Formats: sequence, C-alpha cells, structure tokens
Amino acid sequence: MSAPQALRAAPGDIDWIVTDGPERIWGRSADKATVFRLTPPEVQEVSATGCGDVLMAVIADGILAKMTLVAALRRAAPFASANAASPGVADMDINALPELSAKALEYYDSNHPTLKISTLIYLHDADGKLLLMQRRKAPNDGLWSPIGGKLEMGIGESPYEAACRETAEETGVLIQPSDLHMFAMIAEKNYEAKCHWLMFLFACKIPLKNCPPDIDEGHFAFHAPEEVMNLPIPQTDREALWKIYFEHRDGFVALRADCAPGKPLVFHVDERM
Repeated sequence: MSAPQALRAAPGDIDWIVTDGPERIWGRSADKATVFRLTPPEVQEVSATGCGDVLMAVIADGILAKMTLVAALRRAAPFASANAASPGVADMDINALPELSAKALEYYDSNHPTLKISTLIYLHDADGKLLLMQRRKAPNDGLWSPIGGKLEMGIGESPYEAACRETAEETGVLIQPSDLHMFAMIAEKNYEAKCHWLMFLFACKIPLKNCPPDIDEGHFAFHAPEEVMNLPIPQTDREALWKIYFEHRDGFVALRADCAPGKPLVFHVDERM
C-alpha cells in the first residue's frame, strides 16, 4: 500500500489516519487541529500478512483496561489496519494471546452479563410417567431433570426448533413443533451473577413408547409424578420449576425472577392463561 492510499477509521472523537510503514502511522484529532504519532502496543511479529492477531491483542488489552467493547474495537482498528498495510508495525507474541484473551473474556463476561436462551422438554409415557435424565456432568451431576438445552443462536433457531432438536439428540425420538405445548416462559435475571436466562418450557403431547438408552450426558428412567419431589433434583427445579409444571402444564404462564446471589428466589407472574 502506498502512502496516499490511507486506511481510515473513526474511533469516537479521533479521526485516525493510518498508512504503511512504522514511520507513517499518525493520528489526527476529530477537529483536525492536532496531528500526532500513533504508538502501537509493544508486541512482536506473528503473521507476515494477517492482521487478526493484532486486532485480538489490542481488543483484549483494551478490555483489561476496562474499556467498553466498542471502545476497544475502535482502538484496535487502526493498529490492525497498520499491520495489514505493513507487517511488523503492530504485531504480537503468539504465546501471549491465549492468556491475554482468556483474561479479557473473563473480565468482559463478569462485567457484561449475557442473555442465554434454553428449552426444557417434559416427556412422558402412556401411563403418565415422566422421563427424566440423571445427569453425569456438572453443574447437575447425579441429579434428575427433564431433557433440554440451549438454542443455537448462530443459525436463528426458534425455541420450538431447539426443543425438537434436543429431543432427537438426547432420546432419538423425532417430534414436530405441533407435538409440543409451550406452557411457560421464564426470565431469570442475574443467574449466579454471571448471566441472564430466558427459558421456554414445553410439554410433549406424544407419549413415548420406550425408555431411551443412556447417553454421555446421563441415564434415563421414567418416574411417576408423585415420586419426582423425592428424587435428588436441582434446587431451582425443587423450588419452582416442578411447581410450575404441575400447575400450568395444560395452560400458559410467563414468569420472571431475580436470581442474584443472596436473594430469595421469588417468581413473579407476568401473565397467566
């Protein structure tokens, strides 16, 4: 890239101008009154052509400096552009990237709770016994619970599609959205002070003919409804979810709860049908 072919980005109140070579990296204030030398982070060469390593390094450094993600991205753009134009201007030590990225992600996650969306599917046999899985993995190792899992957000999966997919993956049973009745939607805020959950609870209308074989995640068994509360089950299930199932499985209820540590778990009804 030649000097006249400048790469431009506009991070907030700074009008960046980045050209090729370590001697031609300059910043200019938004009012264009001040021109100054841009000093990249002191890091080493990794890639002769790429700029992704630089982008990640400067973003991670910005997050650890308590910058917002947008501010960190704006700060990183000119360094990455400079590296793309002239390798060696702002590269990093590849050995430092995993630790730096991990620290940055940990800091960002702890200060920017994310929304996670999941499904629970309550299946039963012809006698009305409920299919539960005794989990083999944390966080509910050894406890019994219905099947379910998170939505695949990257492909725009709907709650109904996720419930059908999870049922097929965990039990081998193929169902359609029309086979499901969504009886509850629950918004949990500040779960373990790390994230927020939006959960969709489904009752399957089609009875299972057989108990599914065990899978890596756990062991299956049918249990009579009156036996459930005597089983080792997750605390949230004991305090709220099974009560919601037994009271609303033929209708619909929308609830919310603040799950912040140290607070009593109380579910508030927003709508009931």
